[in-house]
Amino acid sequence: MTIGTFGDITTRVMPSGRFEARTRYRDWDGRARQVQATGATAKAAEGALKAKLAERSLFRPADTSLTPDSLFADLVAYWLNDIDLEGRISKTTRNLYERNMRTLVSPAFDSLTLREMCGPVRSVHQTAGEALLQPRQAGPGGVAARLGTGGAA
Repeated sequence: MTIGTFGDITTRVMPSGRFEARTRYRDWDGRARQVQATGATAKAAEGALKAKLAERSLFRPADTSLTPDSLFADLVAYWLNDIDLEGRISKTTRNLYERNMRTLVSPAFDSLTLREMCGPVRSVHQTAGEALLQPRQAGPGGVAARLGTGGAA
């Protein structure tokens, strides 16, 4: 599959009676991801999915503000926005991730740059940080690694 394209769209009736449309989409980073949308009818779900795909089509982060010298706080904001764009997790889970970052992780890491998170400072905080960054394949650290900013990968 070429970057920016999607596969066959499938629909199914959910237990609630709403319809869900799904497909695999090849993102700018080369990874194929499942994208889904719901609607009152199969056609509405498919239309919502196509609108979502059009939004994300060839979405390559134009935000070049993340660099190895960016603060961890900037990466967390980027990561949460990435979660919102993907729309693959519930709002409750997303809010839980944000709360955990704000209350458990950010107090220790917000003043560090992504470059610093790869060095000795990472070793000091590694045990606590790895446990908290576990959701969504290492959380913001996974985003930093994909963007090549030298984050905690």
